Amino acid sequence: MATPDRELLSRTARNAVRALMSDLVAGAIGEYWENEHFATAEYISGMPVYAGGSRATFHGARPDWKFESRPLLTDPRVLHEHQERIRAGLERDPAAAIASCKELVESLCKIILEQQGIEFPPGEDLPPLFKRVTMLLGLNADAVADHAKASATVVKILRTLTTTVQGLAELRNQLGLGHGRAAPSPALTRHARLALNSTVTVTEFVLDTWQDRIDRGKLPPRSQ
Repeated sequence: MATPDRELLSRTARNAVRALMSDLVAGAIGEYWENEHFATAEYISGMPVYAGGSRATFHGARPDWKFESRPLLTDPRVLHEHQERIRAGLERDPAAAIASCKELVESLCKIILEQQGIEFPPGEDLPPLFKRVTMLLGLNADAVADHAKASATVVKILRTLTTTVQGLAELRNQLGLGHGRAAPSPALTRHARLALNSTVTVTEFVLDTWQDRIDRGKLPPRSQ
């Protein structure tokens, strides 16, 4: 007499696996639509429904610097760590996101200086670190080759980068997690997005300029 086949997995285990796979698939689909500039419009039966249109911010809910596409960043792991903290904190913990924005710029400055063989004191804060990077990259001179007026105009804009970095450091001290706060931070999501947008502007320009200086032979690709 034939005996019925035994189930390899119990009903409970099958349901758990099915739920897990559904969550993974839904998460992957959600990330795809967000990357294509669609935002969640509503939820039906617990599942998101996406719609086109403007997002809450240009960089979206998951900002992505694509550090791995930068050939000079041979080990961008620490930058990715800061990026993940910014993503996690934009909505849930703006103060932490602000702090991570400042730390991302600081880490990038150190990476550039170390790779180019420029020494700096341990524990040096962001503004003087950024000043060393601007000097290394020549951001205050010959901004537009062979065009004096345009160069002067661009230099004026470049000066705002220094002001932006200084403001980012101050914002972290006032609204972020710096110096052991005695009271909860009043930081809001819009403050965190301001820090994010400022960070993107500074880091992308610095990375582009660094690559340009290497490509044109004005800097060695590695410290000698």
